[in-house]
Amino acid sequence: MTGTQDWDDYALTATVAPHRLGEGGIAVRVCGMRRFYALLMTRDAIQLVKCYDGDALLAEQAFAMEDDRGYELVLQAKGDRLTASVDGAQIFDVRDDALGSGAIGLVSTDGRSAFEGVRVRPL
Repeated sequence: MTGTQDWDDYALTATVAPHRLGEGGIAVRVCGMRRFYALLMTRDAIQLVKCYDGDALLAEQAFAMEDDRGYELVLQAKGDRLTASVDGAQIFDVRDDALGSGAIGLVSTDGRSAFEGVRVRPL
């Protein structure tokens, strides 16, 4: 995690290369270890999740994650709107207002990932 609780409307971009990864990706509006929105890759799906008083799946679609391949992930948060893309193709556009601001985070569980080109820009 890095950033401050004052960050509100921004886009996070990172190239993520998983290696034997269980789950991983990028997170926005991070307010601690259990409060954030995340765009996560798993072995067979890509998900937009909300961690806030428990985990909630906001959106999901089939996805065939390949080891050691870099994927450009973008997660934008503006107001109550969250949009996500993979390799330039938008995949999710949802609304949720539980978290209005927060830092960014990189997520990697049950394996490892390389993260490159991490960028944050205001919207």
